[in-house]
Amino acid sequence: LTGTWKLAELASHLSLTLNYQATTTGYYSFAVAALQPIAVGAVKNVQLPPMFQYQRLPDQPLLVPSALTPQPLSIVETTLNNNPYSFFVSGAPSDFPLEWATGETSPMGFSLKNESNQVQPVAFGPILGFANSKLNVGQSVTREFIIGAVKNTWDKALEYLSDQVFEVKDYRKQGTTSLTNAALNMVDLIKNDTSAGWDVAMKGFYDIEQNPIIAPVVVNTSPLTLLSTAVLSQDEDFYIKRALPSIEYTLSRRGYRWSNKLGTLYTPTESSLKLSPYSKEFNVAYFEGLDKLTKGANPWLVDLALPNGELRTTTSSWTEKLAAYRMTQNASWLSDAIRGADLVLTNDVYATKTNALDENGFYNTSFYPNWWNLMDIYEVTKSSRYLEAAEKDSTKAL
Repeated sequence: LTGTWKLAELASHLSLTLNYQATTTGYYSFAVAALQPIAVGAVKNVQLPPMFQYQRLPDQPLLVPSALTPQPLSIVETTLNNNPYSFFVSGAPSDFPLEWATGETSPMGFSLKNESNQVQPVAFGPILGFANSKLNVGQSVTREFIIGAVKNTWDKALEYLSDQVFEVKDYRKQGTTSLTNAALNMVDLIKNDTSAGWDVAMKGFYDIEQNPIIAPVVVNTSPLTLLSTAVLSQDEDFYIKRALPSIEYTLSRRGYRWSNKLGTLYTPTESSLKLSPYSKEFNVAYFEGLDKLTKGANPWLVDLALPNGELRTTTSSWTEKLAAYRMTQNASWLSDAIRGADLVLTNDVYATKTNALDENGFYNTSFYPNWWNLMDIYEVTKSSRYLEAAEKDSTKAL
């Protein structure tokens, strides 16, 4: 076993290249831990994407294959002498070939805990038991690990790794067309009934997640996208063929998904085939957007959005109250929305979160708050606390 340490001038990380030549046939893996273990009580934040963030830690050492990570790394933030420090471990870019990796072909794996169940960033490579970890006598394996620390919070450590180690940048090239033309090409695709999978009778796009053998199902989860496209492009044909039918769908169907055939998840009974307008899935925010994009030409939308002056949904979401304020300019709705948004800051953005989550939830709805909603209330109130909270929490989406 040989190892070579390298430290670049002014760098906050060093590289460790390990090489081992097998003397017996078997499976081999290197394990490299960053600096020293940290007491659980001293942990301020962690980041092992996508499963672990905030203060979430596994009960036992748990390996996350690099193919499942947006960026292959493990970071632990703590405080030393009243200053934030973030320790991290990763692999060198050369260890991650440009290929479509899977959980079974990941070049490396990462953990937030060491073999003694102490909090410490750890990297493994190759992953023991994978095909590239098997060596015959005389064969060798080499891996380069990145170990470092920054005197800053975890997100600055992520930024450092992204910029200085992985050199992440915009890889897009202009090529033979423009971004505008690309968008217009997508509009042309949507306008084609066959290529877009548009069902004229059901007024929606076919849902590729459903089984067409049972019955075709259509889905309209973003109807305002179609209307905004018609408005921005000033395309009356697009409005008539796509935007208007999608509006009609939202005013007549029971939810985002629907079929005119019995037997689907969304039409299990004869009664579910009947048109049932004003679903709670099409909420105040939808009607507020519809009203704005149609330039207030349909004042009756207010009564649909807020029947008897109340929210359509039972969740009492602060974002719904914000939409109600934008639609009515009633100050009481804004006051309620501000109270709700402030609770998000207290209970979500700046709260301690130690409950580890499983892989079943959608990342953008289960693992961190919807920071983009905070941008909406910032636009209305111009209060910097919402902008700062949105910026802080948006880093978890990286």
